This record gives sequence, C-alpha cells and structure tokens, in this order.
Amino acid sequence: MANSTELEPEVIFRLSMEAAVSEILKASQYFIIFNNIGDNITNLAMENCRQLLGLAIDHLNSSLSSSTDSVDDLRTWLSSAVTYHQTCIDGFEEFNGVINRDDIDTHLKFSSEVTSNCLAIITWISKVKTAFNLRRRRLMNLEAREEQQWRSHRERVLLESSNELKKKADIIVAKDGSGKFKTIMEAIKAVCSDLKIWQ
Repeated sequence: MANSTELEPEVIFRLSMEAAVSEILKASQYFIIFNNIGDNITNLAMENCRQLLGLAIDHLNSSLSSSTDSVDDLRTWLSSAVTYHQTCIDGFEEFNGVINRDDIDTHLKFSSEVTSNCLAIITWISKVKTAFNLRRRRLMNLEAREEQQWRSHRERVLLESSNELKKKADIIVAKDGSGKFKTIMEAIKAVCSDLKIWQ
C-alpha cells in the first residue's frame, strides 16, 4: 500500500472504522471525567452515555473484525452505534444544569459524524458490489449470446459434424511421404472438402 496512490474501498472503510473507534473512545472519556458532577438525574444520564458509548465501541470493534461481505451485519452495528449517540444526547433533553443537551451534542458531534460516515461508506460499498455483480452477470449472459452469434455457418457445420470427423480422424501426416499427407494443411483441406463445408 505504500506505493499505491489509490485505496481499495475496504481499506477506506477499515480506516474510517478505526477513526470512529478512536473518536468514540475520546468522547467516552468525557463521561468518565465528569462522573458524579451533579444531581442524581444528571449522574444517571452520564452513566447511561458511558454504557451506550461502550456498546457503540463494541459494535464498531465487531465491524472491524468482520468482512465487508457481511454488509447487513455491518450496517446494523453501525446504525446501532449512531443510535446510541443520539440516545445519549436525548438523555439530556430536559437538563439546564451544569451539563445540558447542547454540551453533550457538541461533545459527541465529531464521533457521531465519523460513525455516520462509516455507515455511508459501507452502504456505498454494498451498492458498488451489487452493481458490479449485476453487471458481471449481464456481461456473462451477453458473452454467451455473442459466442453463439459469432460462429459462422461453416464453423457450426464443422462442430455439428463431429461424428463424421471422428470417423475421418485416422489421418497420417508425414513429411517424408510415408503418410497419406505431407502437411497438416493438406489433411485439413481433404477432411473439409469431404464434409463440404468450405464450398
């Protein structure tokens, strides 16, 4: 990858996932540092956020250890992580104390955006793979049809008359004249003229 100027989509996804895990870990530190900073409701909301961000990290780590082939699982885990962020923010809806919803929203903004980007990337990868597989199937069908069409009448007759060719296959070609023909081309012309496909 050091010499590469282009990154594969899976590499971009993995890098974005690593960035998301890092940002959520940073964000979760806020809820550890400000533990027991207010009334019981604020403390419960802070504990709720710690747990939700812990779940988000677990889901992102599961996503990191999964292949991009299991797109549905990845999208579920990433959607859950985005939801956990929003649930944490919503837990501070009614607060106007030391810590309020705007503070939490601001603090989680970047980790939430990075996680949403991961979801967008895996959705894009899924669409690209689906389109590629569909295109590949169409190309394979087209190639099969074209293969049937490109064969000339002579080639079809030759292919269809394989039993007759097998009967004539006892042909000896020898440059010294000990066989029926001296060159391969003479043998081919003789077989083809017998089958009347070169006329």
